[in-house]
Amino acid sequence: MGEKVSCVLIYMYFLFNIQLAVFTESIGKLIYHGLPIIILLVFWRYTKRMLAYMRQDMIKILFVLLLFVGAMIWGLLMVVLQNGEPSGLLYLGNAISGIFRFLALTVLIMRVYPQNTYENFMKIYVFCNVIYVTASVVLLLLPDLKQIWSTMIITPDKMVEKGDMILNSTRYGLAGYSGFSNTLFCSISVWMCLYLLEMKQISRWWNVAIVVLLVGNMLYGRSGLIISLGMFLVMNLRILSIKRLKTLMIGIGGCGLLIAGAVWYATQEPILAVWIDWVSEPVAAFIDGAVQGEISFGGSGNQLVEEMWFLPDNDSVILIGDGRFINADGTYYMYTDAGPMRQMFFYGIIGSLLSYISLLLLLYIYYLRVESKIYRWHKFYVAILLILIAFMEFKGLTFNTYYGVILALLCSYNATNICTERRRNGVDYKRGYVGI
Repeated sequence: MGEKVSCVLIYMYFLFNIQLAVFTESIGKLIYHGLPIIILLVFWRYTKRMLAYMRQDMIKILFVLLLFVGAMIWGLLMVVLQNGEPSGLLYLGNAISGIFRFLALTVLIMRVYPQNTYENFMKIYVFCNVIYVTASVVLLLLPDLKQIWSTMIITPDKMVEKGDMILNSTRYGLAGYSGFSNTLFCSISVWMCLYLLEMKQISRWWNVAIVVLLVGNMLYGRSGLIISLGMFLVMNLRILSIKRLKTLMIGIGGCGLLIAGAVWYATQEPILAVWIDWVSEPVAAFIDGAVQGEISFGGSGNQLVEEMWFLPDNDSVILIGDGRFINADGTYYMYTDAGPMRQMFFYGIIGSLLSYISLLLLLYIYYLRVESKIYRWHKFYVAILLILIAFMEFKGLTFNTYYGVILALLCSYNATNICTERRRNGVDYKRGYVGI
């Protein structure tokens, strides 16, 4: 029991980067980026086992990682040669650290759940996000508790300023300000939840988790809400039956009552009234635009399409980048939030292609590794994951998050497959392993 609790706590720490004020900010960062390597070394036996499980895809994975390393080296060169900002180095460091964090999580789950690593990796991911969203709701409903908690964690000044804005009043969680990254985590969790339900690895009560995650999308970012609802509808309509239709209608009716209650309560709370307007803006704008024969998603949605996608005048910037990631005032370089644009301005088309191709190849290896005879619709869900990646990357930079998650899914899938095969052959999975 203690190992399972520790595994969940470390999972939440790696996923949300909750920095307690017991340490200074520099020591907190050192622990956050150094702990994954320590875990991989302390549990070296399981690290070797994970690598052994990957040997059937090792050449492909090494090629993918070579492209990834090439992108990182190119980015480093651009920072040095173009006199870029130190924030560029932080971006590269976080990208590399993210891979080690998810590999460390895979090793921990292999140790605690050696027979069902794949399913439990996703279950814990979903569980951690449900806890985070629930904590956000509690902190928002209890302002005094939120104030106490804010004194117990370290939050960068820039994030504090963002959180103080009226439109960001609901973007708060255990790690402090919680925005686009957190709505992304919720959308990935919805995908995992639907996938696990398809495999019958969880009960239907986990639909409650999906509702909580959708609430998280509404709190942290509307783009995540759009893709989560889209995935939910597509995956349920595909397997629709009379029985499931009744369940779906009950679920929609329950969500409708919750939303109606929230709207009523918002009339009593001005801040919540602003939040309701913010959440409903894209839908209302789209309906109004459709009536007028136009396509509109509201202020920020139109701004993303019209202002954040553009080409710079300097061709060299398009090709090799500027080596810059953040402006001196803390805003995104060139004031664009779109993922591909931020990548291009940082290390040009060359670095962008290396990073995106490596990500797509890694997803393709995961797609090929799927055994459709065991999980009939697994590959369909991987295709949905690709759509999720493209949609969220269009809105903001999500490359680091997906890379670690997909690599961990691939590693844990191979681990579960091999352990399952050994049980069929009567081999004790706890004793030794082939190739090491």
